[in-house]
Amino acid sequence: MTKKIYNACLAQAQRRRGFTLIELLVVVLIIGILAAVAVPQYNKTVKKTKMTEAVSNIRVLAESGKRYLLTTGDYPQSFDDLDVSPPGNKDSSVSYTSSSKINYRFHNVAGGHIEAEHSPRDTTTHIMYYFATNTLQCMGITQEGKDICANLTGSPAQACAEAGYTCYNFK
Repeated sequence: MTKKIYNACLAQAQRRRGFTLIELLVVVLIIGILAAVAVPQYNKTVKKTKMTEAVSNIRVLAESGKRYLLTTGDYPQSFDDLDVSPPGNKDSSVSYTSSSKINYRFHNVAGGHIEAEHSPRDTTTHIMYYFATNTLQCMGITQEGKDICANLTGSPAQACAEAGYTCYNFK
């Protein structure tokens, strides 16, 4: 009797050796749907994290620029004038690229400002510090950039000097 049960189970196991094509397609479809939902949210979170890092670094650079202004009476003209440097590799006296692929640039027009953006050139979000007005802003051009800026700053949108951008001031 036990031999008959064993043979029946063995025969059934031999008939069903794997998954059917339909079962595999359903699993692949479910994984595809989950990935389509998760990947954009993941990318947005990564950008927000990098911009949070950039804000912290810009604040340190801004404080150094204020010290330079108090000491010399002039606005700094490049990163070389500051007593701290942006993280990463120095591309020139006005440009650095960090290991987390954030570009820091020094612009010395109208009192000067420091800009941070994710690279390769990501036009969705920029962090700007203006020495002359002592203003730290997040600038967004796309809806994604505006959402990141709104979350980072917690402030309402306002018009920007830069055409096409929406600005959000840090508190």
